[in-house]
Order: sequence, then structure tokens, then C-alpha cells
Amino acid sequence: MLCSVQLSLTPITPMRFLVFVVSFFVCSLAISQNKSQPKTDSLLARLKLVSGAPRAEILAGLAKLALPSHLDSAVKMINEAVSIYDGQQNDTAVFVLYLNFARVLRQKGKGELGLQYAYKAKSLKSDQLKTHHFQLLLYNELAGMHYNFKNNYDSTLYYDKEALTVADDSLNRGLVLNWTGLCYNSLGMTVKALECYILAIPLLEKKAKPSVVGSLYNNMGILYEDDGNNAKAEQYYKKATDLYKISGNKQGEFNLLNNLGILYDHQHRYEESLEALAEAAKLLPSLPAEIEAGILDLNVGNTLTHMNKASEAILRFEKAMKVFVKIEDNYGITLCHRQLGEAMLKITRYKDAETEELIALKSAKKNTDTLRSM
Repeated sequence: MLCSVQLSLTPITPMRFLVFVVSFFVCSLAISQNKSQPKTDSLLARLKLVSGAPRAEILAGLAKLALPSHLDSAVKMINEAVSIYDGQQNDTAVFVLYLNFARVLRQKGKGELGLQYAYKAKSLKSDQLKTHHFQLLLYNELAGMHYNFKNNYDSTLYYDKEALTVADDSLNRGLVLNWTGLCYNSLGMTVKALECYILAIPLLEKKAKPSVVGSLYNNMGILYEDDGNNAKAEQYYKKATDLYKISGNKQGEFNLLNNLGILYDHQHRYEESLEALAEAAKLLPSLPAEIEAGILDLNVGNTLTHMNKASEAILRFEKAMKVFVKIEDNYGITLCHRQLGEAMLKITRYKDAETEELIALKSAKKNTDTLRSM
């Protein structure tokens, strides 16, 4: 945990990557306008030629591509797709549509709205949706949603436990155990977390893809880092990074390089921290979402602050802030204000530091109140 001095600013949690791996169904991420335009044009052309379920599928695809810049249009397309499926009395299609859209919203920093769509899926009552297959999809997404708010671990644990009751095969059980361990660790229950990871290891090492095993090793690294065993944490982070490289998973590799950068920062190995984060920066052009750039700048800014390079750090935090404001990621915005406060404190800008901390506290309270109202 990073702590400030003198004005006793609230402790700051770095933006580590806690890895959830979903293997049940695939939803595309929104990508930059230049990259997505040919696909968008193709889907729009097909949309004119089809009706019924094929039209609903195309609308769902267009909605994902429209995020995050054209949220209203995306919602309208999802609503039209839902009306098509409703006309066919196809609750399972509506269910999967809601969960896919919820996941994309979560991945694009629209977690509050994403949670609403997950609850829409939960409200559907057809008998087929009560089967273990669909219940597992629902519980996994609800667990991911609640975890993503960073402070609702009790709800996350509830849904993780529900998911365990409907995870019928060993691979899915291993995946859920991995997530449950992650939640226990966030609650400070490290023994319970380690028990889950130990149970997950043989299940995932035997049946899962390298990137999935990498996610388990990453989460074990976080556990050992939180427990103060930095050598063990580094060992698991590096094992995870190697597995992501083998699988060609640029996103996973980026995440792990960030986690290594944070670990080195905790150990005061600042130059190594910046080197790991610089390697992560090289992967940004391969990644589809904007949020990673903001997270990277935030983590670089942390290290620069601890190197007493506060002026450089402030520039990084301001750059990260622009990303989080653009995608309306309230948690990222809150962290930026807190980190700006710490950096300003380093260069004796006490009034500015206090202002940033007060903004962060107000933002954090607003985020909590929004969550409770849902």
C-alpha cells in the first residue's frame, strides 16, 4: 500500500491488474475508430439485407463497436435487438445479449451501466435459464461486475460461491476457484485465498490454455506481494508473463509487466520499475482499449513520485486523468486525484494537495453511493 506523509492523505492503491479469464462466450471489445471502421461499414451494409435474429446479431455487434464514444446509439441498438428476440419469445438470446453487453460496458469503463444490464439478465425467469450453464454465466459476470467496483468484495464472494455450486466440469471449477481466491485475497483472507489457488492449480494446469494458467500465477503473485513475500511474488509474475508470451496474449503480457512495475516500486527498485512499465508501453498499440494507457501513466507517475520526480509525475497523472475522464471511469479519476495530491505534497504545494485529496474523497463517496442505489 502506498502512503503519503505530512498531510496524511488517504492511502493509495496502485492500479494492478487482477485477472479474470472468461472462456464461456466471446464478446468483442470496442476498438479505435480507424481500426473498427471497415468492420462497421460491413455490418451496416449487411444490416440493410436481413431481418429477425440475423438483424439482432448484427445490431449487437454494431453496439459493441460503438462503445465508448457513442453510448446512446449502442443502447438503442441493443434495445432494438431485444425487441426482436422478445417477438420470437427467445429469452436465452436476450439473456446472452444482456451479459455480453454488460461485459463490454465493464471493459470500457462503464461498470455502473454494465451492472444494470447484468441485473436485467438476472431478472429473466424462463426455465432454460435456470440450468447450470446459464446460471454459471450469470454468476461469473455478476462477480466480475461487483469486483470491478473495487470495494464490493462481499457481493463478489457471494456470486463466486454461487458459481461454484453450478460449475459442473473441472475446467470451469478451476476458473471459479481462481476468481474466488482473488476475492478472498482482496478481503484480506489470505489463507482462504491460497486454499482456492492450490485447489485450482491441478485443474487449470491440466486442462486450461497457457493464458488461463498465467492468470492464476498472476493472482498468486498478487497474494504473495500483499503478504510481503516479494521474492515469491516476482517468481509468479515472471512465470505468468512467460505463459502470456507463449500464448501471444498481448493484453496479459501488458498486465503482468504493470504488476511487475508496481512490485519493483514497492521494493524501491525504481529503475527496474520504470523499465518494466516501458516494456508495457511498447504493447499499447496492440491493445484495443484506451483505459490501459491511463493505467500505465498512473503507475509510471507513482514510481516517479517515489523517485522525488514529482513534477514529471504530475504530468503523467494529468495525462491519465484525461483518459479516465474521456471514458468516464470514476475509479480511475479518483485515483488520479489522490496521486496528484501525493505528488503535490512532495513539492510543498500543500493547498493544492489538500484540494486534490478532498476531491478524491468526494468522488469516492459518490461512487459508493451510486453503487448502493443500484
